[in-house]
Amino acid sequence: MPFIEWNEEMVFQIDDIDAHHEKLVDLINTLYERVFECENLEQERELTGHILRELRDYAVYHFSAEEELLIKCNYPAYREHKREHDQFVSRVGELSEEYSRGEPVLSFPTFMFLKNWLVDHILRKDSDYVAYVKTDTVL
Repeated sequence: MPFIEWNEEMVFQIDDIDAHHEKLVDLINTLYERVFECENLEQERELTGHILRELRDYAVYHFSAEEELLIKCNYPAYREHKREHDQFVSRVGELSEEYSRGEPVLSFPTFMFLKNWLVDHILRKDSDYVAYVKTDTVL
């Protein structure tokens, strides 16, 4: 069973955004599996670090695409939405740097943060803009 279950509530019928969200869920699930199901994490340290960096980089990519869409629609809560994105990217970047220095940052509380942030952001914050964006002609 995956750490984060992808479900229909997370699907907004905006193809690119849905695909991006699913990829972020997959990356967190892959990282979780690598950390908690690997028999020798030290042997897998480089790959695990790569997945953590990929999560950060993909979040930057996704957030840029999402923010571009929100700007095109003149979404009124854009600044607040972007601030949340920036905070997440910053935190994942910190985790990646700490991990590369050998710090034990990939703990269960860290994974709960990643899960809770992403699921809450998709279901609450992103769902707030969906109706607004769908009424605009940019899609």
